[in-house]
Amino acid sequence: MFSLLGSLVVFFVIFVWITDVTGSASMLALGSFIFLIPMLIITPFAGVISDRHNRKTIILIVDSLQAFFTFILTLIFMFNAAEVWIVFIFIGIRSVFQSFHSPTVGAIMPSMVPKDKLGRINGVNFFCTGLIQLIGPAVGATLLFFFPIQIVLWADVITYFIALIPLLLIKIPTVHVNSDGGEKNSFIRDMREGYTAIRTIPGLLTIMAIAMLLNMLIQPLIILMPYFIKIVHSGDNFMLAIVEMILQGA
Repeated sequence: MFSLLGSLVVFFVIFVWITDVTGSASMLALGSFIFLIPMLIITPFAGVISDRHNRKTIILIVDSLQAFFTFILTLIFMFNAAEVWIVFIFIGIRSVFQSFHSPTVGAIMPSMVPKDKLGRINGVNFFCTGLIQLIGPAVGATLLFFFPIQIVLWADVITYFIALIPLLLIKIPTVHVNSDGGEKNSFIRDMREGYTAIRTIPGLLTIMAIAMLLNMLIQPLIILMPYFIKIVHSGDNFMLAIVEMILQGA
């Protein structure tokens, strides 16, 4: 949760910075495109990889690399060397790491919680995740009010070290996967089984289609929200945070 909060703060302040520097809706759309495309391509494969390898190691590697690149970006801002194209590269790199982090974390809970308590624990997890996503913009706006962006970016590094402590202490079960028939064939078979499960579970494919449609309709609004609030309506970061919190809460 701490790591998620740091990521949300960084995501908020980066897109605020892009809005302030460029004042362009096209640049915001391009930044969001760079963030979304790696996730769309990599996430399905990352889920299979997380099922076949040590999940704790995967999380440790991607979180460490993400914190490292955030540290590099912080230094770039400190030396006033930040350019929009550099930030876009950083956004793309973070997207790759997030593509591995999200499915891996999502797969850990069922392996650690008894089936009879999984529904309750999932409910608590979704509530806490939603709460963090709700307050993330507010934290980012508050930090930007008191500190420059090069200081606010340290939030991601600090929350990484906070999250690192329980990650190292908690034992995460390793799922043993039968790889008969070769590594490549087994990987393809796992992908096929996931696709088959989506098709065979009643109503799941319909729910996914509706979710994709709603996401496609609302994404342009979310992507351009910093432009609407700060450029079109001359608002500030707190106004943007309030609107994003309302959208998240809804």
